[in-house]
Amino acid sequence: MEDVAEFQTKLGMVVELTVNVKSVCDITVEMKPFITSAYKRSAPKIVELPLPDEELKSSSSESKDSDEVGEKKKKKKTKTVKTETAQYENSSTAQKSSLSITPPSAVLTFTSDNRVLIEADKTYTGTKEILAYVRLQVGKPPQTGKVPFEALKKHPNSVFYDITRLFATDFDPDHPDPAWHFKTSRDADGKVIVSTPKATTYPLVLLGVVIQSTLLYIREHTKSEITSLGLKLPQVRYYDDCNNN
Repeated sequence: MEDVAEFQTKLGMVVELTVNVKSVCDITVEMKPFITSAYKRSAPKIVELPLPDEELKSSSSESKDSDEVGEKKKKKKTKTVKTETAQYENSSTAQKSSLSITPPSAVLTFTSDNRVLIEADKTYTGTKEILAYVRLQVGKPPQTGKVPFEALKKHPNSVFYDITRLFATDFDPDHPDPAWHFKTSRDADGKVIVSTPKATTYPLVLLGVVIQSTLLYIREHTKSEITSLGLKLPQVRYYDDCNNN
């Protein structure tokens, strides 16, 4: 059999496809050039025979008429394709124009100095910013905002802050900010964790607590329904910890 390893498939080449199915998860497809000499039954040869003069003229006339008809059909088909393409483009443009991005009902902007700026509609009557501090205590629900900020004076080991900094790609938990009262490290899976003598958690949990409490606050001070929430973080490179926790 002729070696097919030297051949490369090209556009317009006739190829042979071989599908090997061992299981639902093990399916391979092999493609090779179709080589007639590799088979016992070779492709039939076509021999052109000379035609008599009358048949040659008739054949030439029929070929000419056939070419004209084919050319007309080709032009008509081309026109149809152009028309259909134009209709598709117009339809696609109309669909794009009908699809509009709905802005979020409210936007929370986290700052590098532990604040959350609130942007909402005209019916919102609450404060424009909230402190992004979280206090965790055993047997008690998490506290956010001003209460944990004031607790820093007497109970600094129970308060977490600089939350967005914990998501930065250049953050090294082995070298945290020396001013922090909590510790940072990595768990067995390499994820960043934060801890105090009485509490250990993930940065994503702290961020979720701040967002949830802020959302509840906004809903208490607006007449509009909050169906979506936008988030803006400080301009640093962030690690996508959401897919890892």
